[in-house]
Amino acid sequence: MLLVACPCPSINAAALAAPLSNQFRVAVYIPVGVVERMKDPAYLQTSWDEISSQVHVDKVYIESYRSGTLADGALLETVKAFFIARGVQVAGGIAYAAGGDMAGFENSQGTDGQFISFCYTDPKERATT
Repeated sequence: MLLVACPCPSINAAALAAPLSNQFRVAVYIPVGVVERMKDPAYLQTSWDEISSQVHVDKVYIESYRSGTLADGALLETVKAFFIARGVQVAGGIAYAAGGDMAGFENSQGTDGQFISFCYTDPKERATT
């Protein structure tokens, strides 16, 4: 529930928008599993509506790779354009992780969000990099 206290006798829709802050900036990191779900434009819009109604987002980091999952280039461009059109700065992110780190994926139960790094001394893992 959002409570708004205002000494004004009336509140317009703009007054209910997420507040801007000159004390801090907000950056959001979007794991590739979430990026994949953003193929659905309704999911992308609903997710944005939910977070942007609560806080002003200054920048998003769109993850393109994690645990062997590489996002489609066209999808990355679509998601990037979505945020740019809303005045949000965009940057990329990569989780250079070995398999098992499934943060952001719907089936991430059991992984408890642990980052599993590559073992660079293991020739088999090094071959995938």
